[in-house]
Parts: sequence; C-alpha cells; structure tokens
Amino acid sequence: MVCFVTKNSLYLGDPKTGEVVLSRPVRQLKDVQVLGDTGIGLRGTDKGVDWFFTVPVNRELLVKVLLKLATGFGVPLTSRTLSVEGEKSFKKEIRYVERKEATWVPEEDPRTGLLLLEVPEQHKVPYAPLVPKLLHWFGGTFHIIKDWKGANTPERRGCWLTPTALFLCKPTGPQVDGRDITRCVGVEFMTELIDGPEGQLGIIPSTTQGPAQPHLALKFDSAELKRTMMDAIMGAYMFRMNTPIKVTKTLSLDAKMKIEKEKDHKPSLFVMKTKADLYGLLRGGTK
Repeated sequence: MVCFVTKNSLYLGDPKTGEVVLSRPVRQLKDVQVLGDTGIGLRGTDKGVDWFFTVPVNRELLVKVLLKLATGFGVPLTSRTLSVEGEKSFKKEIRYVERKEATWVPEEDPRTGLLLLEVPEQHKVPYAPLVPKLLHWFGGTFHIIKDWKGANTPERRGCWLTPTALFLCKPTGPQVDGRDITRCVGVEFMTELIDGPEGQLGIIPSTTQGPAQPHLALKFDSAELKRTMMDAIMGAYMFRMNTPIKVTKTLSLDAKMKIEKEKDHKPSLFVMKTKADLYGLLRGGTK
C-alpha cells in the first residue's frame, strides 16, 4: 500500500493498480496512535472502521501533517505513543474487513483537493438534476449585463461549478433537460479571471478554442463568496491545464472586459460527472 494526504483527506492505495482502497477525511479523525517502530493507528469520530497500517519512512512527518491539518479544521486531534500492552489492546479491538468490502464516500476530488459540495436541502427540488453530480461550488449570483441604456444591470442566476465547467441558470433551476441553463463556460477554455471590487468577478473565455461566447461578468453576494469561487476555478484549471490561470485585479470590470446586453445565447453544455463516477474511477485502478 501507499499512503498520501491531501489538504482534506488521508488515502491508502495500491501502487500496482492505482486503486484507492480507503479514504478518511481528516476532520473525522480523533486519535492518532503510534505503534512500535513503523505502525500507525487511526480512530475517528464517525462510525467508520479503525485503521492500522505501517509507515516504514516519514511516519513522524505523517503524524505532524495530520495534526496540522486537523488544527486548521478546528478538530481536537490527539497523538500518543502506545505501550506494548496498549498496542496489543488496540490490535485486538480492530475489526478486520476484506479489501473488496472496504467502502468509503469521497469528500473531495483528490486530483484537485477541491471539496465535493451537496445541493442544500431547500434547493433539492428545483436543482434535482445536480444532486448526484460533482460540485465544487453551488449558490446564487448575479449575471451582470448591459440594459438598453448601456448601464450595468444584475440578473439573478443559479450558479455551480463542476470539475469541467461553470454553469448559470434561471433562479428556478436548470430543468431536467437543461433548457434553463443560460451560460456554460468550460474551465479549460477560460483564459483569465478579472478580480473586481467586492463581489465582482469577470471570466474571459478563449477566442480561439472552445465554443464562441461573450465575456462573463458576475457579482456575488460577498467578496468571501467570490473568493471561494475563484479558489475553486483556479484549482480545477490547474488540474486540467497544469498551469495557473491568469488573474487580474481591477477597480472596474468595464475597464478590463466587455460587458454586453443579454442575447439569445445557446450555451454548449459540458457533461457533468457524478460522485459515483469519481468513486468508480478511484476504486477501479488499472487491471
């Protein structure tokens, strides 16, 4: 087995097949137990099984990383070195399971380190098609367009980000067939983020690659919400393009992008993968 840690979770995987056998969110850990020369025992706050595995090298570093991450989450994770008798007692209490029976629920996409979000309960009916999908951001925003006088006008929209694209739809939801999705910008076809004042964010699509579409100007309800969207886009873009997306800070979106009147724009939609797809990918490995 190999062990790796992201900013959210700990994983054990098969180095031969690439299969991720087990995963545990750091925020669900309550106790790290150091056993013998190489052993690690993990107990959690959830009802998941306890873990015992060996770390031939860098065991102290692994414990240090887990404690630091837990502190960032505000989780009171403890670490202790067990005596010989304590080690025997811990191993005796372990419930062993077959590898094929070991299951887990992805809390993040380990390829990007981005958390997987749930559609809030109050939105599960109008946004039902999104419930099983991989979502890195979900909420409301305003699509800024020009009115007939040429003034910037905010139109309320539902908004979500998947690993591959950013979507806007009418506030009543996308509909089962997606007919109320008003904009869709592929992450790989974004060329620049315009970081405007407060909650304003501009997205510049490529003019040479992907579907032709106008610049996208958004206004989030707060600068903090805008920041979470920017972080998610930057993480998804880095994974897909292996390079950071360009970010330009400005005091005025109009100075850095072209905000247009609302047009009868028919977006080209990107396939939205599900959490089951991700789990299958991670558990499947290469046979």
